[in-house]
Amino acid sequence: MKNRVLIAFAAGTVLAAPVMAQTTDASVLDAGRALVETHNCTGCHTETLGGQFFGGWYVPNISSDPIAGIGGWTIEELVEYLRDGSTAKGQAAGSMAGVVGSVTRRMTDDELTALATYLKSTDPVSDPDVKQPAFSFTTAQPASVISLDPAIDQSNPEAKVDLSTTDGAELYVAACATCHMPNGEGTADHFYPSLVGNGRIGGHTPNNLVQVILHGVTRDSNRGFPVAMPAYAADMNDEQIAAVANYVFARFGNPDLSVTGDDVALLRDRKNLPGQE
Repeated sequence: MKNRVLIAFAAGTVLAAPVMAQTTDASVLDAGRALVETHNCTGCHTETLGGQFFGGWYVPNISSDPIAGIGGWTIEELVEYLRDGSTAKGQAAGSMAGVVGSVTRRMTDDELTALATYLKSTDPVSDPDVKQPAFSFTTAQPASVISLDPAIDQSNPEAKVDLSTTDGAELYVAACATCHMPNGEGTADHFYPSLVGNGRIGGHTPNNLVQVILHGVTRDSNRGFPVAMPAYAADMNDEQIAAVANYVFARFGNPDLSVTGDDVALLRDRKNLPGQE
């Protein structure tokens, strides 16, 4: 019930804002706070901006906490994320892809700076389950592509793909490596995001990576064409989704994260995992 009430706030509702830290420019903070209220950021991220689980997704902590929140992001990185939907530290997906595509990418630089400045001035909301920033996992350990790419009998088309495999490395190379690269580095402009140092891969919960693999990403951009990542819900079963997610966690992100096929089944139905209130 708590989550449904939070989501139901009208977009124009003015909510009590966190106490702001000292700053030299109150007008920028006032402008940023007004944008948070106008666009109802607290409706999803909660009144404290500390985040929540909802519909199988983790709505992240965007308070100023340096470990659990966005305190470790620079103003410039936040502006880039809100304008383009992508930075080295994270990408907009799920409902946030719609926010970027329809709202924040149309804001002026001054508005984006005010919004980012305000978020970084809010009271920090810590989380005892979060031990280090999600973007701080920066060591990649990719599997050898050579070992995963044996010679194929070209006379047998069915030998070119194993649709039944649950080997995460094979699935990654087949479905993900073309864009995200075999070593997970993506592209320099973040259009194809790096999986290393990526908040979705290094966070404390597996939800959002699994949701993105299942449902893909689609959002409008300022590049003149939309951003699109394919959805694999119809192409991979629950065990395969779990296998590729676990490969990505182990090789590019938080190695303590993992999911089972049963977990994926819940997330596929947009349900929270056990223990996620």
